[in-house]
Amino acid sequence: MWHQRSICFAKAPQALVDHDCITYSYLPTPSNWVYMSGEKAINVNINSKMICNSAEMAMAIAGMGITRLPLFSCQSALERGELKRILTTYERTGLNVYVVYPHGQFVPAKLRVFIDAIAAYYNRATLA
Repeated sequence: MWHQRSICFAKAPQALVDHDCITYSYLPTPSNWVYMSGEKAINVNINSKMICNSAEMAMAIAGMGITRLPLFSCQSALERGELKRILTTYERTGLNVYVVYPHGQFVPAKLRVFIDAIAAYYNRATLA
């Protein structure tokens, strides 16, 4: 969860309903953000100021609202102080990543190396 640094920060997921949020248009339910607190799921129907498919980080930096991004995509903005992580005591639900390739008995070595690398990367990736 990332937010432009000069605007107030939400302290709990439920507080997001009082903030303008920027959502990713390719999610199955873009206006429903789910967080985990231990084993308890917290569903928040957010107020989406903007729904887009690629500009969430730039919009958050510009102060247009709160967004959820994978750490690998916004690490440099965090290091520069352009974004600040919020709701760090909550775990958000993740997205599935799939590698799709033709079914067959033989999987070329290059494809197997790629699949293994992608699986290892996303198993380590932090979502915020």
